[in-house]
Amino acid sequence: MLELQGIAKRYGRGDWVLRDVDLTLSAGVATTIAGHNGAGKSTLLRIIAGVARPSRGRIVGRPRIGYLPDRFPAAGRMTATEYLRHMAAIRGVSTAGVGQLLDRLWVLGAPAARMGELSKGNTQKVGLAQAFLAKPELLVLDEPCSGLDASSRSTVAELITEARSNGAAVVCTDHVIDRFDGGSLGYQLIDGKLSRQESTVDISPVVLIRLAPASSAGVVDVSAASAFTDLPGVRVDRGAADDVRLLVPMEGRDALLRNALRAGWSVLEVREVGG
Repeated sequence: MLELQGIAKRYGRGDWVLRDVDLTLSAGVATTIAGHNGAGKSTLLRIIAGVARPSRGRIVGRPRIGYLPDRFPAAGRMTATEYLRHMAAIRGVSTAGVGQLLDRLWVLGAPAARMGELSKGNTQKVGLAQAFLAKPELLVLDEPCSGLDASSRSTVAELITEARSNGAAVVCTDHVIDRFDGGSLGYQLIDGKLSRQESTVDISPVVLIRLAPASSAGVVDVSAASAFTDLPGVRVDRGAADDVRLLVPMEGRDALLRNALRAGWSVLEVREVGG
């Protein structure tokens, strides 16, 4: 359906954002791209969607594409319904599915509210609706579940599954849709290079937490933090001799921080490092 051959990208004379990326997107297959913030995931998806040009490389195939960018533009005087009907007309498809998509994604207030007045969650839903509207052959979704509640995330997963069953290829960067059923591929983008994961794995956000005992003087024994390192999903990251660095699943971040503070540890750093 679409093949990327040796794709590379940089802006001006800056560092290479993407380096010799090879990727094949096939009908009915979901492809997830994991990587930390700033790794180049959005740049890669913009190139796949055809809204950005690579600095080097070749793209083979011209499928009909539905694209949700990482920042969906919501400004404007149109209501969500008017906007989607407008997009349907531009793409030459029936407007019959507009109301169904809005109802299914549960876009509250969409018939009356202008695009610029919608909440972040509803704006995201309208962006998703326009991506699915024309029944594309390739869905390019940049963090489609950003700002959505659990129910809406489930609806998005259902829409993706249905699109795949109708033969669409899907490529997405998302920390929430971390698993698909059979026929899915996972990739990791590190230092601009794309590497295949052996299986589709959980790419939920990971947080780096750097701790130090309040009374620390000199080298810190990692075993002293066993109360934290024994928690599910927590891994010890390499660090300096005077602190302990832990990689923690996002859902376990708050509990670990509470436990650390109660135990008298100092929190030196907390930051998301990807999946």
